[in-house]
Amino acid sequence: MLISDEYRALNAQMHRDKPKWGAVGVANADMVTHLCHKMGTNILLDYGAGREKLRHALEPHGYKVSSYDPCVPGIDTPPAPHDLVVCFDVLEHVEPDCVDAVIADLARVTRKIGLYSVSMKPAKRSLPDGTNPHRSLHPYTWWAEKFEQYFEILTAKEQDDSFGVIVRPKA
Repeated sequence: MLISDEYRALNAQMHRDKPKWGAVGVANADMVTHLCHKMGTNILLDYGAGREKLRHALEPHGYKVSSYDPCVPGIDTPPAPHDLVVCFDVLEHVEPDCVDAVIADLARVTRKIGLYSVSMKPAKRSLPDGTNPHRSLHPYTWWAEKFEQYFEILTAKEQDDSFGVIVRPKA
C-alpha cells in the first residue's frame, strides 16, 4: 500500500484548500534541467508532483514532464517507468508503514536515474486533523540505508535538515 485512504483524504484536502501546498518542485527546476542535459533527455517523471509547478516551469522550455501524485485527481494514476524520475519533498510525507512500498514503487518507475530529496524536520503546517504532515522523520543514515536496499547510490548529501540523493536501479 502506497497511502492509506484516510491520509490520502487529508492530503487531498490540503491540495484543495492551501494554494502553496505541493508547490516545492519548481525550486529544483535548474537542477533538473542540468541533470536532463547531462543525461541527454528532456523527458521525466515528477513523482509526488502536487500542483505540478515543476511541469509548468519546464514544459515551455521543451521538456515533457509526466506528473504523479496519489492525492491529486487527474494525476493519481500509477505512472509508467521513465528514464529520469524526480521526487522532491515527498518521502517524509509517507506514512511509516508505507515507506518501503513507496521506495519500491520509485524503483519500479526509475529506469536510469532518480533524483530525490527528503526533509528531515517537522513541517511548519498541520493537516486538517491537526497532525504534522511529515510522518517519516529519520536521520540521513536511515534514509541512505533505505535507498541502498532498492538502488545504487551515485551521490548523497545532507544539507540544512534535508537529504538529497541521486540513484540508479540496482543491476
